[in-house]
Amino acid sequence: MSRFNYACLVAVVLVIVRLGSLSAAEPGPKGGFRNSKWGDHPSPQMRPIGTRAGMDAYGDVDRPSGRVAGIDTFLIQYLFWRGRFCRVDINWKADDAERATIVAILSREWGTPDESSPGLGVDTIESWRWFSRDRKTKAWLHRIDIVERSEEGLWQLIIQEEKCSQEAAHDSGL
Repeated sequence: MSRFNYACLVAVVLVIVRLGSLSAAEPGPKGGFRNSKWGDHPSPQMRPIGTRAGMDAYGDVDRPSGRVAGIDTFLIQYLFWRGRFCRVDINWKADDAERATIVAILSREWGTPDESSPGLGVDTIESWRWFSRDRKTKAWLHRIDIVERSEEGLWQLIIQEEKCSQEAAHDSGL
């Protein structure tokens, strides 16, 4: 086989493998956030900032906020239970158009929100839930300024590994 034919064969195989991996992509939230995967320890640039939902909350000192779903966030908290990454809370101040952008981007990335699942203690019209196919990871976008509404709402996206989050809540008596 000539060097040219071999190179073409390798290129075709790489294209087929890449297309196969794209079509095999799973809908729903993935097993972590940014560079952190469920079960990871806090990274060196993370610092403790308190507790939340029975877990230790950390902030990324290099990136305490940033853009998620195309909109600037004002706070991202990484939550660890027993030293392992379990959940992330992402917070935005967003008007209706920005909220629609967030929902559209998450829906494009994760698929149609799951309308069949109950809320996490708060059932509002302004909430959306997504699950990974294996249901191990859940994402829940909801408005958190329900009592005193403003034109720009406060929105939170929780992405969590279900088993870990439930164990943390049970351990802390929540």
